[in-house]
Amino acid sequence: MNSNAESVFFYGLFMDKSILVDKGLNPSNPEVAYAQDYCLKIGMRATLIPNCGRKAYGVIMTLSSAELEKLYSEPSLRDYKPMPIEVVDASGNPRSISSYLLVEDELSDCNTEYARALLDIARKLALPQSYLQEIEPLTE
Repeated sequence: MNSNAESVFFYGLFMDKSILVDKGLNPSNPEVAYAQDYCLKIGMRATLIPNCGRKAYGVIMTLSSAELEKLYSEPSLRDYKPMPIEVVDASGNPRSISSYLLVEDELSDCNTEYARALLDIARKLALPQSYLQEIEPLTE
């Protein structure tokens, strides 16, 4: 593995590896995981809110530092900052990992199109029904 490779927890549309590939990136090692005591919040895009007593599901993937810099330099993503969070991987192991989060105050409205796309991805990944039910009301 490349020495500048980083594992990142994606919880929004980037859980879909093909979206990253379409952006010219080369994500590897996708693995479903969840962040305990976080919940998903959708504005124009998504972020995670800490300490809400729920689980936020996502996918851990590995990208190079340069790829992450390229991805998060896009105008609509510039406000996202890498933060260390604790996740539980598919094997049930806790891991400290980076995730790009947006300050909740910077979210506005709820982008129903984004929520619909996210729900489709969550279904493809076979995320738990209880999590799908948290996203469904955001699609209306």
